[in-house]
Amino acid sequence: MKKIIFYILGLVFITSCKEESWKDSEQQKFIKDCIQASNGAEGSKEICECGLQKAMENFKTKKEAEQAIQKMSEKEIMLMYEDCLDFQHDHHYH
Repeated sequence: MKKIIFYILGLVFITSCKEESWKDSEQQKFIKDCIQASNGAEGSKEICECGLQKAMENFKTKKEAEQAIQKMSEKEIMLMYEDCLDFQHDHHYH
């Protein structure tokens, strides 16, 4: 399941709107696309929101994120988002 969500987060970057900045509409689309791609799996909203925050921390613009994600290996994508699964796990059981 973890591998699938990481893959989905990477795909959302590649397939979402190609704008030059992190506009509110882009952020909302990222979350919506991510949740849809995960088929609404338990905890997906929190993981997708965390994924967006990680992306915004790591990349200045949407375009920069898309270019970088396309060049990243699956392992690199997983490492970038591993805190998101820890966050979801910690909050799910408390």
